[in-house]
Amino acid sequence: MKHQSFPLGIDLGTTGIRIAEIVGPEPLVRNIVTKTLPPQASEQHIIQTLEFLLKQLQTKERRCIITCDDRHAIVRELSLPPMARHERLQAARIETQRLRNTDQPSSVRLERLAENRFVLGSIFDSAIERLQRIMRKTKLRLLAVDHASYAFRRIHQPCDAILDIGFEQTRFYGFTAQVPFTQSLDIAGNSFTQAIATLFAIDQESAESRKRLHGIAPAGDGEIAAIVQFVGRAIRAARASGSGEIERILLTGNGARLPMLPLRLERDTGCLVEIATRFHGCQIAFADDLVRTAAPEWALACGAALWSFAENPGT
Repeated sequence: MKHQSFPLGIDLGTTGIRIAEIVGPEPLVRNIVTKTLPPQASEQHIIQTLEFLLKQLQTKERRCIITCDDRHAIVRELSLPPMARHERLQAARIETQRLRNTDQPSSVRLERLAENRFVLGSIFDSAIERLQRIMRKTKLRLLAVDHASYAFRRIHQPCDAILDIGFEQTRFYGFTAQVPFTQSLDIAGNSFTQAIATLFAIDQESAESRKRLHGIAPAGDGEIAAIVQFVGRAIRAARASGSGEIERILLTGNGARLPMLPLRLERDTGCLVEIATRFHGCQIAFADDLVRTAAPEWALACGAALWSFAENPGT
């Protein structure tokens, strides 16, 4: 049986790139390729890494969906009184500047949810321009930029929230309302590396190696406490914004490698906390034990790859 090809899902992360290839007619993730990036990787290095991964993937597909997060794009619910379309867009731009605390040029889009309720989506023009340069150099065709909150919700249904601990930031995504609730904390994987380096008086590279081989103990207690407090605040803020109760949280990214974090979160929040080890809405052409191990790293790329099925069924 000949499979139908769909756009590639690309997670262009701070410390690595992951590309998922999905085929139809039933969603099947046929292949995933990954490669780490050095800290503060140059645009040219990213282009070369993408070209390397595309060769590994051995596909002719060049259409793609790329994920982004609140560093470059935001998605929020916005209530507006009756007004003309151009007035709504102007109000959306003003709200974007308020949320961002910057007047950096951004592209803005509004989608109506109800009579006076809208989804506000905004992305920095500089981020789009950077992606377009990378796409031209790698001969990829960018179809859409997918906010990480939607990619996570797509691949990890059903759950109330995701806690994604990345390299530079920890992000909380709540899914108990129509529009995902998002908050960020500037404590993440690199913070634990720095704590290990300080405790053992070693350099950053050695600390990172130790973290991967032996975990964070006995360092990182303060960082764990800060993340737990952050999640508690995020749950209360989500509830105050009108979201439903958050009862189940999935951990992904570096959060899946912190063995003491689930118990601390369950004790302090009363939520059921689990590692994100399985995907929703698709089959994976890999052994189950490999998927369970790699799921925290693969989630965004696979969620983006499912975009065509979720938002554009049958296309």
